[in-house]
This record gives sequence, structure tokens and C-alpha cells, in this order.
Amino acid sequence: MPIALRRTKEIFSYMEPSTLAIPAAVNGMKVLISAYEGYEQTRVRRTDRAVREDVRRRIHQIQRQVERWMIRAYANGEKYGMNRIQYILHNLKSFAEDAQFAISGESRPKHDGVRRMTRKIHKKLIEHDRETIAMLEHASQHLNATMAAYVETRNIDLDIIDGVLDKARRHFAERNRLLDDLRN
Repeated sequence: MPIALRRTKEIFSYMEPSTLAIPAAVNGMKVLISAYEGYEQTRVRRTDRAVREDVRRRIHQIQRQVERWMIRAYANGEKYGMNRIQYILHNLKSFAEDAQFAISGESRPKHDGVRRMTRKIHKKLIEHDRETIAMLEHASQHLNATMAAYVETRNIDLDIIDGVLDKARRHFAERNRLLDDLRN
């Protein structure tokens, strides 16, 4: 066994598990940040695919929340609520397909051919992606809050949820237009 490896094992054997968690958390944040800031010319395709996959994953998470809501509406016999929830589920499915196929309907996104990106567009795209992810997080939190209020009051406002999700979808479509402009 190399001396450096043996020395590292000795150092870590004296450390408490909680002190090992801090460097692991810091390294995890570094990896996460670099994933969103990795829009270098050679990494545009991979990063774009990663962002689209993250958006799709978050949409599926929201979709599961809405499906649980539909089960409750079905159990309570609320036909209007079920119809509205089905409409929201349809919109979420379309949003997930937009994220997967990047609006074009092709098996690979139109903007996979992006070659160059200026620093200004680079920053704009990073900020846009962060806003999209934040919107989806906000939608998920809003769904949780609405679900909690529904359990207490049996009153539901699906229009607000539909509006929040529609706004996130339009925002994501703007991202695709940004990338498509780069391709041309």
C-alpha cells in the first residue's frame, strides 16, 4: 500500500463521522454548481441534456403529487376536480415531452448543433436555467401547500396551480428559443 494512501487512512480513522460529512457536502455542492455552470463550447450538448433531464425529473415529481391528488378527488367523488386534475396532468405530460425533445418533436433536440457561445449568452442561459428550476421548485411547494389546505378545508384552487405550471412551461420554451437562435 502506498505511503500516501496509508497516511490518508490514518487521518480519516481519527476523524468523527460528522467531520467527514462536511467535506462530502462541500464536494457535492461543487459538483452541482459545476453541472449548471458547465456551458463551455465543448460541453453545451451534455449540459443541455443534463438540464433538460433535471427539468423532466422535477416535472415527474410534480406529476406524482398531482396523481395523488387525483386519487383523493376520486375517493371523494369530486368530478369537477378530477377533470381539472386530468387537464393539469395532460399539461405536465406535454411539458415533460417538451423537455425531452426540446419542442421540436425530434428524437434529438434541434439545438444539439450549437457550437459557439459568447460569455454574455452563457451567463444569460445559466440564469435562465436557474429560474426554470426555481419555478418548478415553487410549483412543487405550492402544490404541497395547496394539498395541506385542501385536507383542512376541502376547498381547492386548481387555477393557481395550473397558472404556475404554465408559466414554468413558457419560461422553459424561451430557453429553447435562446438555444435555437445560437444554432442559426
